[in-house]
Amino acid sequence: MDNDLRVLRGRHEGLEDDLDNRDMTPPDGTKTLLVQTVDGGSYPTKPGVFYMAVSVEATGDEQEGSLPSLTPEVSTSAFPVLHQGSVAPPVGTVRKASLVGGKWVVQYDG
Repeated sequence: MDNDLRVLRGRHEGLEDDLDNRDMTPPDGTKTLLVQTVDGGSYPTKPGVFYMAVSVEATGDEQEGSLPSLTPEVSTSAFPVLHQGSVAPPVGTVRKASLVGGKWVVQYDG
């Protein structure tokens, strides 16, 4: 019995040491990208549904006060994004999309 307790204590101490030495830094965050809504043949007129979008490249001078140039990446195919905002975004709206549960999600509230 004493031998069993000694073994269990040793295992417990080993687990505590292992936990103390682990890198508990959270991941860098959710994958995101800029997207622009496009008319894929039938554009929705209500929120809470999937819209088609293409990724957008932001370029320009990196200095305070300068505005970026937003260019749709035409070499990529349109893909569905789930819109979680309160109103339907106009065609051509640029938003940040986040990968949530395997789906790209955007929000537009007008």
